[in-house]
Amino acid sequence: MPSSYKTNSELDFGKVLNGSLNVFFKDALRIAMAHPRQAAFFMQTLRWQRKAAKTRLNWDKKGVHVPPIIVLSVTSECNLHCQGCYHQALRSASESEMSDERLDGLLPKPKN
Repeated sequence: MPSSYKTNSELDFGKVLNGSLNVFFKDALRIAMAHPRQAAFFMQTLRWQRKAAKTRLNWDKKGVHVPPIIVLSVTSECNLHCQGCYHQALRSASESEMSDERLDGLLPKPKN
């Protein structure tokens, strides 16, 4: 196997995801240039993504892993029962909902 190939255990998910996001946003910017009204939105989004990547890297250097994406399921009360849904398979019937206060304490407060 060529040395440029890595096994799944060798991949750094954060670097792969950051690289993929950069490609995505560069493509989005190129497309937005054809529609100038969208260009400002994509430029701001690209700046936010780059800033977030730098923030994650700085925290990683301090030994704190900050995931690039967080999935937050606000409630477990979904009644759709979609085929293949991970939630139904993982949730036990005895689990209770997270309180509003606990959820509020987990999320960062917006800066004014």
